Amino acid sequence: MIRRTLLATLLSAALAAAATPGIDRARVRRANGGIETAVDRLEAAARSVAADEAVPEGRPGARRVVEIELPGGGWDEAEIDAARLDARSERTLLFSYRIGGGKRRVRRISTPVAITTDGDTPVELDGAGPHEIALSLHEDERRRIVVERIASER
Repeated sequence: MIRRTLLATLLSAALAAAATPGIDRARVRRANGGIETAVDRLEAAARSVAADEAVPEGRPGARRVVEIELPGGGWDEAEIDAARLDARSERTLLFSYRIGGGKRRVRRISTPVAITTDGDTPVELDGAGPHEIALSLHEDERRRIVVERIASER
C-alpha cells in the first residue's frame, strides 16, 4: 500500500514538472495577447486623432482617451514587470515592456503625423491598471500628437 502511494506521488510530481514549462509559455503567450490588444487600441486612437481636421488657432485639437489594462499576473497570464510609451523618432511611438522578469520587448506604433510624449519624457505604466492614456492633436509650430497619462483616482 505504501509503495502504491509513493509511486502515485512520484508520478504526480513528474507529470507536474513536465507540464510546468508549457504552462509558463501559455501564460506568456496570453500576456502578449493582452499587450497586442493595448497596442492595437493605441494605434487606432492615434490614426483617428490624426485624421481629424486642422486645429483652429486658439482651440483645443482632437483628443482620444484610451483605457489600457495590462496583464496582471493572474494564474492564467504572466505579469508585466515594466511598461512604458516613448516617442524616439518623428512618427513612431514605442511601447516597451518586460514580461515576468524576461527580456525587454518593444512594439512600434506608426502614426501618420509626428508624435511625442508630454514633456518629451517616457510615459511609465506601473501595475496592471487600468491606465488612461490621452492622445491629443496639437498644432503649434508643427502638427503633432501628444501622448500623456491621465492620473486616475482608482
